[in-house]
Amino acid sequence: MEKQTPKNNLKKLRIEKGFSQKEFYEDIIKKELGLDITLRTYQNWENSSNEIKSKPALLLAEYFRVNVGYLLGDDERRTNYLSSTIEKYGDNMDSPADFAGYGLLALTRGEKVRDTVIENLREITDYYGHKRFSKEEFKNWSQEKKDFMIKEMQDYADTNIGRFLAGLMTFPDKTKITIIDFLSLDKSDREALSTIISSLADNPVLHKDYDD
Repeated sequence: MEKQTPKNNLKKLRIEKGFSQKEFYEDIIKKELGLDITLRTYQNWENSSNEIKSKPALLLAEYFRVNVGYLLGDDERRTNYLSSTIEKYGDNMDSPADFAGYGLLALTRGEKVRDTVIENLREITDYYGHKRFSKEEFKNWSQEKKDFMIKEMQDYADTNIGRFLAGLMTFPDKTKITIIDFLSLDKSDREALSTIISSLADNPVLHKDYDD
């Protein structure tokens, strides 16, 4: 028996926004969301001839401010992963692209790996300021001044993490899953593996981060 693509609510949501099909395709799909698809593909999404893939589904759900499951009309597992991502990390996202990065990470490897990777990226970027404020020059700073700097550091880190994840999720599965798995390791394992990779690659070091 041929598998049927479930009926979605994309057409209904588009009409509620007051757009014609062509207007929505040109102004929202192409310009605002930056999706590189043809008008025919979009029309097939609306009549459920083609399944809406994870990334455009995430972007469309964010645009319409609805649950992904409602947009797609089904898929409880996907809905739960994406809903938990919004609930947990919504305040850390700057753009629909960030939303896609965080959400697709959960869909690719699950919530536990998503949380581990994000926490490890925060450790790498000194998200909580432990590394910076252990230096002698910061020891006499007031807590208020430290809190202000930490907030600035976290906003900057959130932007970089969001961009990194959004870019990573566009890579082929074999590449992105290898990187995700590496980032899910604890610090000692990452350092050991990095040493092995550096030895195998034997590439020149043109710049050294002296804060390492």
